[in-house]
Amino acid sequence: MTTQTISGIREHMIIGGQPVDQSQGVRIPVYNPATGQVIAQQPEAGVQGVDLAVKAAHQALTLPLTRCATSPAVQGGEG
Repeated sequence: MTTQTISGIREHMIIGGQPVDQSQGVRIPVYNPATGQVIAQQPEAGVQGVDLAVKAAHQALTLPLTRCATSPAVQGGEG
């Protein structure tokens, strides 16, 4: 199968809001379900990527929300 380039598709993971390419060499093809064509190659997380993701998730659930991360209703404004 040929790889079709589509603008805007990222070929890296997003962990903790940051782009991360912690691939351990294996890349997973991403298919366009309408055509079956490969449109991107995503890195497999591996042990290091999973560790980073778990740490980021733990921080997201345990750190207090900042003003910019809360909704206007929570900030005291109208939503």
